[in-house]
Amino acid sequence: MTCRSCGTTIAEKAIVCYKCGTPTEDLAPVTRGPAGAARSSVPWVAVAAVLEVAALAAVYWFGREAGWPVWQQVVAVGAVLAAGTLVTLRVSAGARSGRLRRK
Repeated sequence: MTCRSCGTTIAEKAIVCYKCGTPTEDLAPVTRGPAGAARSSVPWVAVAAVLEVAALAAVYWFGREAGWPVWQQVVAVGAVLAAGTLVTLRVSAGARSGRLRRK
C-alpha cells in the first residue's frame, strides 16, 4: 500500500504512515473527552482527606479534654481512619464513574 500523503510504501494492515503519520482510509477518527475529565476526582479526594485530618484532630482533642484513657483514644482514632478511608475511596470511585462531575 502507498501513503496517500507522502507516497511512502507501507504495510497493507498499517493504521498510519510510518513516515508522515497520515491515517489510512480504514482508520476512523479518534474522539476524546474533555482534557480535565481524568483528573476530576483529585479535588474531591483532597476535600475528603482534609475532612479526615480535621476529624482526627477533633477526636484527639476531645479525648484529651474528656480524660479518655490511651486505649480509648486509639480506638476512636482507628474508627475515624477507617471511616475516612472508606469515604475517600467512595468519593474517588464516584468521581471516576462520572457521578460527581460537573455538567
